[in-house]
Amino acid sequence: MSTPLPDFMHKFRPDVAQPIINDILRSELTDKRYKDNDMSTITKRIGELITSRMSVQSGFERYKFVTNVSIFENPGQGSWMGTNLVWDPETDNAAQGSFFNDTETLRKLDSFIPVIVYYASKGNRRAPPGTTEFEKWRTVILHTEVVLLEALCFDMVVDHPHVPLIEIIDKLRPTQQLSQMAWNFIADFMRLPICLVYTPRLVAVAAVSLAVRVASGDVRAGLGDDGMWMEKVGAEQAVVREVVQWLLDFYTREAQSRVTQNGPAESNAGSVAQTPASSPGSTMSPMPHAQQHSPSSVHH
Repeated sequence: MSTPLPDFMHKFRPDVAQPIINDILRSELTDKRYKDNDMSTITKRIGELITSRMSVQSGFERYKFVTNVSIFENPGQGSWMGTNLVWDPETDNAAQGSFFNDTETLRKLDSFIPVIVYYASKGNRRAPPGTTEFEKWRTVILHTEVVLLEALCFDMVVDHPHVPLIEIIDKLRPTQQLSQMAWNFIADFMRLPICLVYTPRLVAVAAVSLAVRVASGDVRAGLGDDGMWMEKVGAEQAVVREVVQWLLDFYTREAQSRVTQNGPAESNAGSVAQTPASSPGSTMSPMPHAQQHSPSSVHH
């Protein structure tokens, strides 16, 4: 029997969760100075507070919550953090919050906020430290810094091919061994900048294509004809071959490098175009599909 999905009013809503997260971050981190020895305790406390508040939030009773808290020292340089999750888009979602203070930054707000206010108001307003006007500008500057960095393309988000590979495996239903081989090829693809050139889905299809290419007849289980199954997942053979060639070229370079370092007797460059760097029989294995779900909020 399938579990009934929550109705709209009882689904996880980021617009409800985000103010709660930001409120806890402000209350716990305002005027805090970064000290390595204290960060473990502080991050644990913040995570527990957020989880506790969300657990009693009306409408979210059917959810479990996973909270991740990271605190970085701010000595003046920029930093950005991203997360990849797999979940059920019908029920699951995530919310995030951020907090910045100037206790450790090299950018002296006390010095330049009064100047900014003076020139922005054409000399008509003042904002010395400690005044309400100063605090207002300080808050605006710190909380819009991330928006400014995004507008300047300071951040870059690169999607990985793992989620599309799960979707393709679900659609094609290959043998477990073939699926394992495709996951191994994905691991090798991640050693290349290929995700900056091709879409994650194309990289995932290429991993399956390579697995089919090196697998025996029994392992292929009906996927021997690239044209048929690639059409089923909506991929073009010509483009997939380009992606596959990236990895084959990489294996060739790796083999040639071993020849240079160890000599011909310790290498097997002749088979590089057919043999992956991560052997299909290696111990790296994907989690079962049922264990792939680790979102910030998980419906149960």
